[in-house]
Amino acid sequence: MTDLRTLFAAVAGVGVGLTLIVFGVRELLEGLRTRAWPRAPGAITVSRLEEGPRDRWFIRQYRSVLSYAFDAGGKTWTGHRITVDSNGHDLSYLGSARARIDRYPVGAQVDVYFDPSDPSKTVLEPGVPSQLVFALLFGVCFASVGAWLFLGRR
Repeated sequence: MTDLRTLFAAVAGVGVGLTLIVFGVRELLEGLRTRAWPRAPGAITVSRLEEGPRDRWFIRQYRSVLSYAFDAGGKTWTGHRITVDSNGHDLSYLGSARARIDRYPVGAQVDVYFDPSDPSKTVLEPGVPSQLVFALLFGVCFASVGAWLFLGRR
């Protein structure tokens, strides 16, 4: 029975690790591409906090809802993402959510970085977010432990 549990843990570790790595690499590449995107002046149009669900320890989470508008190619566009790993409706704890809202109040003038081939893809902060690097490291750790468990069974 222990051997079956070890095999399950190994497969789960490799699976979770590879999933984190694949999604992390995809966002890493997009983050690197955003550095070359052109920028356009824009303005924050929505910036508010919304109550979200409670986490597993019953601590309230909050959603920082952000939108901004900018002109590109003779058309007005709307964006929501701050970085490549956000969507403008991210859940976080009150301090982090409030800091994001305080940084981007309604009416604030911002530089919007947009994909020239698809201006609906935008960010306010180009580059690779630091938490993305941690996700990749966790993925490597999970996959490594899973592989070690699998190879240790033999």
